[in-house]
Amino acid sequence: ADNEVVLMDLKILAKTANGLDRRHPTVASCLQPQLIKLAKEGTPSQAKQAIQVIHAVYQDSPKVLERLLESIVSLLDADHPNLPSIVKSVAQIAKVAPKIFEEFSRDVVRDFLLSEILTQDREASET
Repeated sequence: ADNEVVLMDLKILAKTANGLDRRHPTVASCLQPQLIKLAKEGTPSQAKQAIQVIHAVYQDSPKVLERLLESIVSLLDADHPNLPSIVKSVAQIAKVAPKIFEEFSRDVVRDFLLSEILTQDREASET
């Protein structure tokens, strides 16, 4: 039930928080650590919504998403316990901020997808 409440709150914020960092910087700065935590540690749905909220709140500050993506990319590991949420966050950033994602796409595609995921599947099928 708590997860559903958090998800609903995030959906409301995604629709209403456009430019919140300009209008209410104190509120935006209080929200940021919680949103980042949800993007990394929440359920996949919460992670997706958290990215949408961050994108809405910091429309004119792409550095927030850029720093977040950089830290999330460093968490990409096939054995990470919250990998589905991490991948969901990366995918959502790619969707809402393709120019920011483009900067990290090589790390995601080559270093994670090709090196870890596809190779791991091949190694598993060879044994």
